[in-house]
Amino acid sequence: MTRTCVSWASIPAVAVGLMLVTACSSSHTPAATATAKAGSPAADPAPRASAAPAAAPDSAPPMNDLAGYTGARDLENQTAPLTAADLDFYLQTMRAAVARAQHPSPQDLASVAAMEQGTTATVGEAKKMAVALKAGDTAAYQAAAAAMQRQQNEIRAGDKLVQFMDQVEAADRHMPEAQWSALRGRVEGVVTVGGSGGDGGEAKLSAAQMQQAARRAATAHKIEAADRALVAPHAAEVRQLGMQLIVAEAALERRAGQPKP
Repeated sequence: MTRTCVSWASIPAVAVGLMLVTACSSSHTPAATATAKAGSPAADPAPRASAAPAAAPDSAPPMNDLAGYTGARDLENQTAPLTAADLDFYLQTMRAAVARAQHPSPQDLASVAAMEQGTTATVGEAKKMAVALKAGDTAAYQAAAAAMQRQQNEIRAGDKLVQFMDQVEAADRHMPEAQWSALRGRVEGVVTVGGSGGDGGEAKLSAAQMQQAARRAATAHKIEAADRALVAPHAAEVRQLGMQLIVAEAALERRAGQPKP
């Protein structure tokens, strides 16, 4: 059986899995198996013990939160109250996101238009990659892979603008996505439900556990009360911004998809 040899070093990593499948299917032919068993003592090595799985870290590494604002973990776990700086950051970011979606730049429109057209183009490049891989044409494969990567980047950029414009604006202000998502959820959660409630569980607790749960509940109640007091004066704007952003993002997607006059 004759196989075309392609330089592994010159092939992008995304193709390695496919090439290994092809290589492995050829190496398990009867002729290849007989060759491997003949002659060398190393052809039939003793079974090796499986390596022990790596131990999981005791805790996840700390998040790279933007300084000056409540961290993502405290926001998610409600272990610290919202601050005036948190609320101000939220309002400024959401206002900017709504304005950008309502009045997109030519670059934003081009990104969304590229997203609309990118899926079909990506499928075409994937087909070219498969043909080039089968033919052993490294240059053609690399060209198609590079084009596909560019199209995927364009799709992601456009998708961000029509679904997560607030994340784009938060990133422009150097706040990590996890911290921003937690901040937005926390502010809007106060307006939507006015705080979280218990889960109604019926688990039996010891006296010490009941005391600990009572202390946590008291702390959570104080934090929720502080959040409500902070956000309440801005509740109407928080609701309005959320709705405006949804409408503006949908309009941006429709606008970018319209043919140019």
